[in-house]
Amino acid sequence: MMKKLLVIIALLMLVAGCSISHSKKEYYCEQGIIQGEMCRIDETSEVVLGCKSGEELVDNKCRLETMSIPASVGDRSCAKGYSFYETMCISDEGQDKVASITCPEPENENETIQEGQLACFKTTCLKKDESGKCIQDEQVEIEGEIEYSCPSGTKFVYWKCRKAYYPFVEYSCPTGELDGKRCVFYETHDPELICPVDFTLNEEKNICEKTYYVEAFAK
Repeated sequence: MMKKLLVIIALLMLVAGCSISHSKKEYYCEQGIIQGEMCRIDETSEVVLGCKSGEELVDNKCRLETMSIPASVGDRSCAKGYSFYETMCISDEGQDKVASITCPEPENENETIQEGQLACFKTTCLKKDESGKCIQDEQVEIEGEIEYSCPSGTKFVYWKCRKAYYPFVEYSCPTGELDGKRCVFYETHDPELICPVDFTLNEEKNICEKTYYVEAFAK
């Protein structure tokens, strides 16, 4: 009887010793917070603002163009000595068109064409020496295509070539938003708050969060 009691006590002490040894095992995390035998890892990501197709994100608002109308045109004035014509300012004084001539191309290698003020001259080689140099030629006047045009920076208005420029024009919109020469109207709304995959939106902090667990390392 005594022997059985001693055996039972020895077994209980062995089990208790193992339990104590096991309870003293410690764990650690290289990343995250230790929770028992696991590491809890918390990650955050910025919220992405998303708009529907056809919309654009402006000042943290999604907007869609709904209509547009021509903008109002402010006063346009020309410098002294100029008058308003169509959309330009043209000089009150002008000059006649300048004539220019375009001559035809030579018909063969024995011909050369020279351009005069209002005429074209063709020179034909009639005789060459042994070296191939022309020693006898003939020059005749030929017809060319005469064009009349205005010098660069001028425009043909009222039968004269006149200096012209586009005056500064200021546009405005009584309502809507000015875009070039248009008044544009938009519908706006708050954008959608989008988080990456597996993240959850924290509306109070306006941030995306994700929590996951990995096994801890035993010391």
